[in-house]
Amino acid sequence: FPVYVDLQGTPESQFFATLAEDVFHQLESILGDMGSGEDLDPDSEYGYRDLVRDLRRVIKVLDERSSKQVKLVLLIDEVDELNAYDPRINQRLRSLFMKSFAENLVAVVSGVEIRKQWDKEGSPWYNFFEEIEVTPIGRDDVVELITRPIGGVFKIDQAVTDRIVELTDRKPYHVQRLCVALVNRMHEQGRRVITIADVDAVAGNNA
Repeated sequence: FPVYVDLQGTPESQFFATLAEDVFHQLESILGDMGSGEDLDPDSEYGYRDLVRDLRRVIKVLDERSSKQVKLVLLIDEVDELNAYDPRINQRLRSLFMKSFAENLVAVVSGVEIRKQWDKEGSPWYNFFEEIEVTPIGRDDVVELITRPIGGVFKIDQAVTDRIVELTDRKPYHVQRLCVALVNRMHEQGRRVITIADVDAVAGNNA
């Protein structure tokens, strides 16, 4: 049961609430009207213990509806946000996977740079993950990564995609970063046609 979590811009105080909110929202078709027992609003004090309680309820429901061992997979993007969190948050995240839900909860995390030096003793959560570098992808995949999300909204020709391929070395993170900047530029300027000049301009700003 996969659940995608985007941590970009998530403050430390909302970390556990964000995990819970995405779980309930994305598994709504299975969980029905089951929701958190606590308030998930930004001003709430939803914490680690609240998340543990809610995950137990969720896994129980999933277990009742599956004949196989339940695996709730958190696909956590922008995990770099954890770098700025209190080390105790990172320790609780480790506990979540290694103690509370070792058999039922797994995660795939992505980020550019994960902090690996902490003041607190004990093994940090990332020590229990296998680190895999995302290498350059095929040219056709890069083109799809560029064109598919903006299809029907913005126009981009082959010469422009070729330029993006050239500047990003076909590395997914750099492709996405450049494309986000291009989309923002189009919105700011009220245009729908992306040019090579646009690519060069945002590439220079993001260098």
